[in-house]
Amino acid sequence: MCAMLLVLVCAACTPAVSRLQPYRDDTGAAAREAGADHTINPKREDASARVAELTVAGAGAVVDFVGSTETVTFGMEVLRRGGSYILVGLYGGRIDIPTLALPTRDIALRGSYVGNLGEMHELMALVKAGKVDPIPVASRPMSQVTETLKDLEEGRIVGRMVVVPDGV
Repeated sequence: MCAMLLVLVCAACTPAVSRLQPYRDDTGAAAREAGADHTINPKREDASARVAELTVAGAGAVVDFVGSTETVTFGMEVLRRGGSYILVGLYGGRIDIPTLALPTRDIALRGSYVGNLGEMHELMALVKAGKVDPIPVASRPMSQVTETLKDLEEGRIVGRMVVVPDGV
């Protein structure tokens, strides 16, 4: 869901490229509908080669909404010289890069848990201007919580799903 918000915001500001997680085959269409110019499915293509094809010298910035060892490795691999890697996801994993890579590639590593008030004002200005579409929101009754969790795990939910008490 956070990645979808990033695509919506980026689509309002700049061409957006979204990397899709291997277990999320169905989210490519949703990302394109949200404004991503390109989507990459690592199950079906060489994601690193595709990023190289779409960029001049690699990604100028990588925002990792997962934070696993696999996604960090991929992000660092496709990051261009002088690029920024921003870790938002809290999945847990390890960053294993040679220390020499930081100065010689001139890359910046940054963690981000929340934004600041100024950034919230910028985001709200984009929303008020109609440049950011709302994230899809649906609800299901509490009696379907098991099915909902399974759908979430299997990537069948796009956007937010709110579980509400039965009868509401």
